[in-house]
Parts: sequence; structure tokens; C-alpha cells
Amino acid sequence: MATARGKSPHPGASRRRKTDAGSASRTGIASTAPTTTTDAAASTAPSEPKPQDYAVPGPNGLSLELADKLIAARETMPRRFAAKSCGVSPKTFERWLQIGSISAHDPICVHFTKGINEIEGIDVSDTITGLQILRKVNPQATDLYLKLMHPEDFGGHIRTVPDEFDGQERNREAQDKLLSCPPPRMLAKLNEHRWFQLPEGTTPEEKAAIEAMLGAIRMRVTQQAALAMPSAESE
Repeated sequence: MATARGKSPHPGASRRRKTDAGSASRTGIASTAPTTTTDAAASTAPSEPKPQDYAVPGPNGLSLELADKLIAARETMPRRFAAKSCGVSPKTFERWLQIGSISAHDPICVHFTKGINEIEGIDVSDTITGLQILRKVNPQATDLYLKLMHPEDFGGHIRTVPDEFDGQERNREAQDKLLSCPPPRMLAKLNEHRWFQLPEGTTPEEKAAIEAMLGAIRMRVTQQAALAMPSAESE
């Protein structure tokens, strides 16, 4: 009788419970294993290596590292505050944009300008997409957002601040560098206005000879202009 009381009234129930528990356990392991593996693979996936000169400033003081920081900041802030959050004045931000827009001699500025243009274009596109719906709820909020994030396009207030490169010493250094090695367009413009640059290594004697030649040319041109004046008045 003791043996009879110890037996289960449904002999298959315990086996089913064990089987169900085992199946659930196996199912749980099977369902969580891929997630764990995927998460581990994602966390251990190597990031794209940065170039060796990633943090090295280019010819206009902008590095790829700083350019990427500014582009990322622009996703959530207006230009003015994106620049300030990265330690750059808004005027310098705009100057780098202009360089990247008109010159291919600084690839970092070109990269920066392309990234900013892409971010701003996407932001306006996303905003315009839901603008009609948003305006029904709060038209002032949508107008304010566009004016804040894109003041130059939507009539917001644009404030200017002094550039950290505006100091007199900085200006002198920039002018010296520009005059010592003018870019091709500037050099062509100087030649068009009769300015030329003595080659580096010109001796004092050669410089004196060139200056004497220029002085003689100036005197001849002045004399010719003076002789031409009476004939012009007589006419």
C-alpha cells in the first residue's frame, strides 16, 4: 500500500512535465544563444581605423577629427552652438565652410562642407515632410524651429562674434603667409594688376638692379603721360 500511495495517479504526467521542462529549457537556450552571440559579436566588432593624420590640422587649421565633431554637433544644434560646443567660434565655422565651397586645395574643408550640407539638407527635408501636420498643432513651434536651426534660409536672427583669428598678430601672420606663397588665382590677379614676386634667393644686387629698372620704366611712363596731356587739351 505504501508503494501504491507513492505512485502518481497519472504515470505519464511526471514524464510529460520533465519532457516539457527539458523542451522549455532547450528552447530558452536556443532562443537566447543567438542574441548573446550577436551582441558579443557586435561589441567586439572592430571599428574602422582612423587615418594617421586624423587629428592633424590642415592648411586652414581644421583637422578631420574636429570636422567630424562639428558635423555630429550640427545634427542637434544650430551652427553657432555646434561651433561653440567644439571650441570654435561661429565665424571660423563659416570661414571653413566657405573655403570648402570654393576651393579644392584643402580636402579637409571640402569634407567638412559636404558633411554640413548633407546634415542640413536632411534636417530640412525631415522637417518639411511633417510640416503640414505639425502646423495644425502648433504653427509657431515649427516656424521657430526652422528659424533657429536654419536662420540664413528662414529669416532667423544671425549674430556675429569676433573670430579668434582676428587679432592683429594673427592677421599679420596670415598676410605674410599669403604673400609669401599666394594661391594661383591670387597670383594671376596680382599679375593682371602689374604686381610680380621676386624669386626666393634673389641677391641684394639683383634686387637693386630690378628696382632701378622699374624706376626707369616709371619715369618713362610718367614723361610720356606728361607729354600727351597738352595734345589732349588742344584737341
